[in-house]
Amino acid sequence: MIILLIGTIMSGYILNRVKNTKLIAFGTSISTIGFIVLFIFHSTENMVAFGLTILSAGLSLSITGAFNVILRSVPMQMTGVALGMTLLFNFVGMSVGPAVSGMLQETYKGTVPGLKGLFPTDHAYDLIFIISALMSLASVAMTLSVVRIGIRTSMTTIVRKQREQKKRD
Repeated sequence: MIILLIGTIMSGYILNRVKNTKLIAFGTSISTIGFIVLFIFHSTENMVAFGLTILSAGLSLSITGAFNVILRSVPMQMTGVALGMTLLFNFVGMSVGPAVSGMLQETYKGTVPGLKGLFPTDHAYDLIFIISALMSLASVAMTLSVVRIGIRTSMTTIVRKQREQKKRD
């Protein structure tokens, strides 16, 4: 969490030098690397902490860049609606992830020698980290497509045409 806090503050300064979409691409790439590190190295607490540190560094960059892209690509009148929808999708994602993780942990249980009860197996955590890495990789692909084609929303185009029409009248 400390890395996320510091990274979010620092990404505001980085934005002055780098375009928003490049910051998102860089952040989502780092997040994907963090999930891959978690998948490969999750046997000790220190390894998990290292993977989560990489993950939070990437998230701090991508979250800041994404909100900036939304604010810059939507007309001023629509910023509240756009940010509200963004936060809604953000919260839905934050609620679906733990639900899927819990489902996988319940599905793949095993015993631990010397302890009573059933516990999630390594396979459950492998699946959780693979799914997370694939979802993060999908966001990298979407970000790269946005970087390639540029951001031009239909609302921005509509507002621009309305302004041109008013100038003509």
